[in-house]
Amino acid sequence: MKQKFFLTSLTLTIGILIGVFFTVTFSGAEIPEPGTDGDPIITESYLELRLSELNKTLLYKIEEIKKSISSTSTNVNSYEVVNVKKGDIIYFGGNAEVILRAGEATAIAGKNGGIADLTTGIDLASGDKVVLNHLLLIARDDGRGMNLISDAWIMVKGNYTLKSSKTE
Repeated sequence: MKQKFFLTSLTLTIGILIGVFFTVTFSGAEIPEPGTDGDPIITESYLELRLSELNKTLLYKIEEIKKSISSTSTNVNSYEVVNVKKGDIIYFGGNAEVILRAGEATAIAGKNGGIADLTTGIDLASGDKVVLNHLLLIARDDGRGMNLISDAWIMVKGNYTLKSSKTE
């Protein structure tokens, strides 16, 4: 009887296993592979919607950065052309860059030194003639400037104060 019970159990177990195998294999209940057309990870419409939202956000951020850069660059990197008259005195702020484009002027040194002529590499003391088209650097805001001998055009990047020779 033990042998009959064992044989029946074995036959029944094998039958169940074969049945399960055929059911899974031939029932059409395939489990699609993830990431394929049968089982996409996300839908195309969802992806397009999210990409559109991200694109709008990115374009907005780019425009903000462009505005920030353009406002900064116009304030920092542009020269102002100043027309000064004979007898005027112009004082420059610290870190100002100056180019005498036309006319004649003499340097006014500050308490801590003269005006750096970056073109020739010399330091202009008070009374030294300023050469046309030389790039001058004002290192400190300590009273450095130019005394105009004739009407002149000066390009200035940075702060300056113009003292007119005319009394009003």
